[in-house]
Amino acid sequence: MEASASRFDQVVSLGCSCQPAYQIRRLLSQEEAQVFDWLITEDGGLIHLIEGGASDLFERDDLKWIDGAMRSQRHGTRFLHECPTEGDFETAYDAHRDRLGALAARWRSLMASDARILFVRVHAWDADPRRTAARLYATLEQAGPRLKFDLLYLTPPYVFDPLWSDASIIHRPIFQPEPYTWRGDDAAWEEVLREAGALG
Repeated sequence: MEASASRFDQVVSLGCSCQPAYQIRRLLSQEEAQVFDWLITEDGGLIHLIEGGASDLFERDDLKWIDGAMRSQRHGTRFLHECPTEGDFETAYDAHRDRLGALAARWRSLMASDARILFVRVHAWDADPRRTAARLYATLEQAGPRLKFDLLYLTPPYVFDPLWSDASIIHRPIFQPEPYTWRGDDAAWEEVLREAGALG
């Protein structure tokens, strides 16, 4: 499939899992990684990281092994790929610190630019998706005042509110395959990215 993203200079995943990044790469042939691509991010934790320019994303003293995953105690982000087992964390930390630091710096450069961006976020666990999406949009506006961006905010069908209308946020349901796979439903992703203007 030949992808076209003429409305945007870049389509950027905001998580909450690896699925948006995988589908963006699959459909748009984007190869440059962004900081939130392969992390598990909580709704409030994502806000915290955007407000702070991801400056405390991967700090040694903040990280702890919790419920089978290495997590930030401050913002709840899970580093499943960097630390897949509870083995030698110091070695894993040293191996990934510079890469994640470079991705955080890339994020800050993006937010300081005047690029045309489609941000894509799959709602995580907050009880009120609409309030969470509005807060995320306002946070992005403040963090990237020169950006020209849209926010594609995706919720599970059982949470999706068809009466939710917001001119600044593209709110759509995202269907998952049965049985579930982390990659998501290819056809559902093609539809929502095309409707958002990321696919020609």
